[in-house]
Order: sequence, then C-alpha cells, then structure tokens
Amino acid sequence: AAAGQTLVILVGGLDFSIGAYLVAGNLLTTHLVGLEHWNFALVALLVLAICVAGGGFAGWACHRFGLEPLVVTLGMSSVVVGALVGTDTKLLNGAAPRWLQGFTQQSSKTFGLPLPPIVAFWIVLAAVVTLVLARTPAGRRLYLTGAGPRAAGLAGVRTGRVWAGAYAASAVL
Repeated sequence: AAAGQTLVILVGGLDFSIGAYLVAGNLLTTHLVGLEHWNFALVALLVLAICVAGGGFAGWACHRFGLEPLVVTLGMSSVVVGALVGTDTKLLNGAAPRWLQGFTQQSSKTFGLPLPPIVAFWIVLAAVVTLVLARTPAGRRLYLTGAGPRAAGLAGVRTGRVWAGAYAASAVL
C-alpha cells in the first residue's frame, strides 16, 4: 500500500481507494480459491484486471477533468467494495490457500532464515520500486509530471497516461 501511495503522491495525487482493492483481493481470493476451488492464477488475473481498470480510471478521471483525487478515490472505494459485498454476501466466507497462509505467517522462514516470506517479498518489491523510480525513463516521467505538469507536457510526457498508470499501479500494489 505504501509503495502504491508513493507513486500517486509523486504525481501530485492522493489515493484513498487502496484499502478497497485490498478488500477486493482478499474477498475474491478467499471465496473463489477457498470455496469455489478456482485456480489461484486465474483469480490473481481477475484481481489484477479489477485493480488496473479501477485505478487507471480514477487516475484518468482526476487528470482529464481536474477532479479532486480525494473525492474520486473515495468514490471508487465505495464502488469497488459495494460491487463485491453488495452483490453477494457469500463472498464474506472462505479461506486463503494453505501456501498463501504460510507465505504470510510471522513464524514462517525464508530459505531457512528467521524472516517471514512476506517481509522478504516486500523488501524485494521496495528495492524494485526504488530502482524503477531512480533509474528508468518511466520513473523520470513520474517525477517530472509531479514536479511540473505543464513542463512535462511541453517536454512530450503524456501526463494523462502517467496519472492513469500511477493510480493503476497503486491499486495493483
């Protein structure tokens, strides 16, 4: 969540819908994998599609229409959670796959080290996000869009795409 919020803040926005995407991912994973016995990869793709679509739309709407990100993302949060919980209260039941439970348990170990796999995963993710922001053209476009949207536009940066991409990445992360 912090990595996603970082990207959005760098473009000059704010994302209050992150919690809704966490809830959506949790509900869909526990219900579809735990109760309906779907393949985890298929559920992950579904969650990814929901996050990219919802986050991208929020970023695009904020940029295109000059809407306040606070209002748009709070509204998107209500839409995402409302669409899931409001359509089927059975989504509130289920359990995560055993491997995912082990991945997130504090007592789990990573390659024999007393470090939970989820912590190791987030350390790697933080390093990747840091490298992308510091060493890639995409990172420079993100910083430029946040520092000076008009200058970024004059430099050929498609700021609308940067905003949509930052919000989509925020929802995914």
